[in-house]
Amino acid sequence: MKEKILSKINIVSIFAVFAGVWAIIMSIAVPVSQTPDEYTHFINMMYAYGTTDYIAETTGMFYAEAGLSDFNVSENHPVDEVAYKTAGMKRYEHHLRPSDFNIGINAVKYIPAALGFYLGAMFRLPKLICLQMAELFSTVFFILMGVLTLKLAPFKKAVFLFVLLMPMTIQQCSSINPDVMIITCSLFMTALILNMKFREGKVTWKDIIILFVITLVFFVVKMIYMLLLAAILIVPIDKFYLPIGKKFDLAVFIKKYKWVCLVFVILAAGGFVFLCRNQYFFKVLFACALQPGRTLFLMKVTLSNLLFYYMQTTVGCFGWLDTFVSNQFIVIFFCILVFINLFLPKAELETYKGLKIRDRIIMVIIALGVMGLVLVSMATWSFELDGLDPNVDVATIRGYLYQISSLLGVQGRYIIPVIPMFVVPLGVGTEIGNKKSYYGTQIVFYLYTFYYVMKLVMYRYWG
Repeated sequence: MKEKILSKINIVSIFAVFAGVWAIIMSIAVPVSQTPDEYTHFINMMYAYGTTDYIAETTGMFYAEAGLSDFNVSENHPVDEVAYKTAGMKRYEHHLRPSDFNIGINAVKYIPAALGFYLGAMFRLPKLICLQMAELFSTVFFILMGVLTLKLAPFKKAVFLFVLLMPMTIQQCSSINPDVMIITCSLFMTALILNMKFREGKVTWKDIIILFVITLVFFVVKMIYMLLLAAILIVPIDKFYLPIGKKFDLAVFIKKYKWVCLVFVILAAGGFVFLCRNQYFFKVLFACALQPGRTLFLMKVTLSNLLFYYMQTTVGCFGWLDTFVSNQFIVIFFCILVFINLFLPKAELETYKGLKIRDRIIMVIIALGVMGLVLVSMATWSFELDGLDPNVDVATIRGYLYQISSLLGVQGRYIIPVIPMFVVPLGVGTEIGNKKSYYGTQIVFYLYTFYYVMKLVMYRYWG
């Protein structure tokens, strides 16, 4: 009986239970609106779905009454429980109707949270319950995507689990913001592409369609992460089976005319960039590309001044960027990540050795490329802080680069989606020697992390 029970316990079930419990507790412990920009993201969600009638009732009649309107409330000012519960138990005066909805493309950013919120609003539940349901549905989506990711990953499942159980992942994926879409879809895409390379079966249209849908999500939510799709280059063309009709196989055609296809891809990418050339984001990237010396200088200055801050906001910076983990915990965190990445179960070892040097280089370059674009793209925030007009041409933006001293606005959590893409290929593939020590260390770390983080959060908000 004992062996039968243990046989059903695996990394997927452990994640589903532990992460589910932790994320739900985290979403309740951190008051609604108190994760980075959650207040703004709720408003954006209402605009994206056309239900703006809920904005005033939420921002004014709940956040204000509950004492949550202040930006970055002092650590010595915990939540007023009575005001929070009193305001939260009031119901929305607006009755949700199908005609309220006017859904725009940005609705993709908030699909899980929107489902939860509007379900609560439809049944006219109290405001706090509606907002908590939005966070709960984000959590459910996170758990489902995490389970699929762990099932797909052909190796280094412990690394994927580590990223999924990072405190910042738990906080962001249990609140109202687009991070739940970005983080989960990025990890899923990385695991899927690795699975495509190492599975016994062929890569079919089903895989291509899934990758295409995720890429569209990135296009809407955060365009930079579209670059992760380039990792498909590690999958041999012989692995693909893409029939069109009974006689034509697109994969065979691509293999036979690979240079023609490469030219087509380059032209398509160029066409995409050309169509987006007037978007502020692309104009900033063009300006940075045309001023490589100044861009590299700004990156160097920013990293030298803010590297430790990036580490803090990657590992643990809760609430409104005001509750940090200790320096000692940051050291332990990265030591555990290195430890996990050094070793592999015997069942994964042979498969991992099939990850060639070329594949590893491609994955690392992609991860570094995304990190670099994240940093450079935040020049837009630096320009905004300095009051520089965004409605200008590329030449003017090139001049802007000399009016700022660093690239501000980046938080370490922005690199969470690419951690597996960067870390997995850097492993050495050593077989686990002592399984009890290997798995025991991780269990102790996760349990301690849960205790330590929740203690910080509870003290911060509830005294």
